[in-house]
Amino acid sequence: MKIWKKVIAVIMTIVLVIGVSAGTTIFVDKTGTPAMTTIENGLSAYELAVKYGYEGTVQEWLESLNGKSAYEIAKENGYTGTEVEWTASLKAAAGKNGKDGIGVKTAALSKSNELLITLTDGTVLNLGVIDGLNGKDGANGKDGANGKDGANGKDGIGITSVSINNEGQLVIVFSDGKTVNLDINKNGNGSGDNPGDSSDDNADTGFSLKGKTITMAITEEDQYNTTSFKAMISAFQTKYACKVNTHILSKSSYNSQVAQRMSTGEPYDICYMNGSMFPAGPIAGCYADLTEAMKQVDTSAFNMDKTNKFLWNGKLYGVCDNNCAYPYIFYYNRFLFSRAGLEDPRTLYNQGKWTWDKVFEQGHEVTDVSQSIYYLSPTFSITQTYGTSSITVENGKPVLNLKHPNTVKALQLIQKIYNGNDAIGQPNDNSDYTKAFIEGRNYVYLEESSKYPGLVAKVKKSMAFSKDAKNLEIVPIPLPAENTSKAYPTGWYTAIAAGQGSDPRIALTWAAFEATYESTVKGSNEYNDEDQALIDRLMAGNTIPNRHGGYSAFLSDNTVTLHDYMIDKIRNGEDIAKVVDEYEPKYAVCIEEQIGSKDYIVN
Repeated sequence: MKIWKKVIAVIMTIVLVIGVSAGTTIFVDKTGTPAMTTIENGLSAYELAVKYGYEGTVQEWLESLNGKSAYEIAKENGYTGTEVEWTASLKAAAGKNGKDGIGVKTAALSKSNELLITLTDGTVLNLGVIDGLNGKDGANGKDGANGKDGANGKDGIGITSVSINNEGQLVIVFSDGKTVNLDINKNGNGSGDNPGDSSDDNADTGFSLKGKTITMAITEEDQYNTTSFKAMISAFQTKYACKVNTHILSKSSYNSQVAQRMSTGEPYDICYMNGSMFPAGPIAGCYADLTEAMKQVDTSAFNMDKTNKFLWNGKLYGVCDNNCAYPYIFYYNRFLFSRAGLEDPRTLYNQGKWTWDKVFEQGHEVTDVSQSIYYLSPTFSITQTYGTSSITVENGKPVLNLKHPNTVKALQLIQKIYNGNDAIGQPNDNSDYTKAFIEGRNYVYLEESSKYPGLVAKVKKSMAFSKDAKNLEIVPIPLPAENTSKAYPTGWYTAIAAGQGSDPRIALTWAAFEATYESTVKGSNEYNDEDQALIDRLMAGNTIPNRHGGYSAFLSDNTVTLHDYMIDKIRNGEDIAKVVDEYEPKYAVCIEEQIGSKDYIVN
């Protein structure tokens, strides 16, 4: 019998006993089939178990209970009290009416591995020690001169953690990697004879999403495939009694796919408009104007400075919170740093000693061009290190900053990294840059923080990291003294938008929910609490995106590809002033043809 099935049985027993004392009955009839008297939405005990993660048949469910009482099941799993104490503790958990209902407040494992459930009235239920079940003894060897020992039983499965997430679910993580989420009554509302109804009204916008099916357009990027993002969608569906269908679009053709969907008469309700898709998307009519809808919602959760970056011709097409972008960070191989005797970057950062001088000092110690070993990957191409981005949007107007002194300094830094006597970066050879880092040929890899889950999955298979995800560390990019505003470099700002023709209140409701949602559910490939706190601090301060606004010219390049071409020339040692003189007019053509005028600013 698997330990997780046993735990579900115990937890379900608690839920069922509370339900019974509230006037609801679940029983098993003479045929061995769970009767359909209900405790939740017309579900039987077996159906509830299946809903909460049980995978066996009806017969296996019955055998798992083994005809035992709730007390016997609890004792089997380590409960040490008497049957009277057990029954009294459960009866105490049942409320007399909807207002007095008792729910589960917290669940956790003690240092002794006891499963402790605290109810909302303060009652603590100790379900005893939850250990992995011991493997069965191997069969005795046959008698003889020296009978062979029986085979060892398989290792038991234990519990790694138990917690209550924001949706009021009991989350049990087992040592074999399996996770079970149990929908429990976290607040105790409505567990008595007169259960209180959960509100279906949308308090954020004053309209109801109950029963609606909402379409959300995401991309293939890592951040939309994490456990926490999926948990957030689940929580939204629960709160608003709706269903969210996600559609994965290609990032490179996102606007056109949004437009195609709009032409069917069923536009996407929720879109993620990346800065490279702006203002092309609004100009093409892909996204709805949010200006009037914003007057109907509480905007306190939004970062209005970042939100206003998505104003165009006096209309607002997207909203942002603090975390509307991902900061650029240095990923580094702690194992390689230790083996090379280099100081740990994160420690230096915490001590206030993490500078570009230190980066070059370390780079010179380990870079070996003859062996194709480089300190830094070929991915450092950001132009906002000194506090100014090459393209921005201010008050709805594009601003071209290629010749701004801070942009020029950033270009000089890029050239120093990749060219000349101080070079510590791998040249751009159009190879798989991630592969070079994972294989240990690059010590440091620059990318957005959102790339972490994908990197962890590869690190766990890499001997260069000893196949240990703990050797993948992160540290912020050093900010030079000339960046007086302390604006931290990020990737594109991404606003939540509404497809043209949809009800924009839906997108705004989701945006407000996402801005305030705090997930306690994480996948094994997501940041730990310390690293996530670092990312949050970077985003809570002053930030500057890697360009803002993508512009395309008919039968010509766009500003995204132009940036890449320009950076390649600078990496290769070409004169920076001449390169900028060459590319500024090309940028201008793209901007003018995209917006249909010369109404932009050049710094």
